[in-house]
Amino acid sequence: MKSKTLSFLILIFLLMLITVKTSTAQVISYGIKGGLNLSDISGTKYRETKTKTGFNLYAFAEYAAVKIFSVSAEAGYTQKGFETTYEIYEQEDPFYYEVGQVNATLSYIDISVLAKLKIHAGTVTPYIIAGPSFGILTGEHLSSIKTENNNYNLGDLEFFILNFKTNTFGIKAGAGAEFRFSKLSVLLEARYNADLSVSYERPEFGLGVENWNTSSSNIKNNVFEFLAGVKF
Repeated sequence: MKSKTLSFLILIFLLMLITVKTSTAQVISYGIKGGLNLSDISGTKYRETKTKTGFNLYAFAEYAAVKIFSVSAEAGYTQKGFETTYEIYEQEDPFYYEVGQVNATLSYIDISVLAKLKIHAGTVTPYIIAGPSFGILTGEHLSSIKTENNNYNLGDLEFFILNFKTNTFGIKAGAGAEFRFSKLSVLLEARYNADLSVSYERPEFGLGVENWNTSSSNIKNNVFEFLAGVKF
């Protein structure tokens, strides 16, 4: 079902690009960009989470409406998720506890329409960007780094990440610079992608470990994206 939805959305995206190109005489450019993600989740009483590293890759088409303003439609792959540590206390003699680390990866197809306000300054054009984004969850993965004697069952955490909603809606905002050369431009961008819709579809869950019980009624993804790319 996810693959059919993804194929349909990609087809719509390509048709949109063709329609725009054939219906206007204004300047349209194309390109690719990608880079590093730093992601986390918010809106939870979950045990303290850490920033997770991932990557992103996008293809885009940009329509230059006027010299200082353009609109960029982009679609691509992005990784979100979180990392956290856990502690397991054993009521044995001698008393001890073990520590491990959990790494949750959420893979999305991301489609965005971004308004770009530009300041032309010779061969370098700084700009700010903002606009809505739509995410389609395509995969989940959970891994754990355990201590030698740790037999903790990750079933509850697997249940948690498998119940993230299929679709998310959010907003992107950031800044960048375009460096123009004879036949192409090089882009550098930094932007923040925050979910506006709740990402988790169940009201609450408990992991059965002290300090891990949580309310998940308002969990959202938050991602810092750092990108480099080329525009033709």
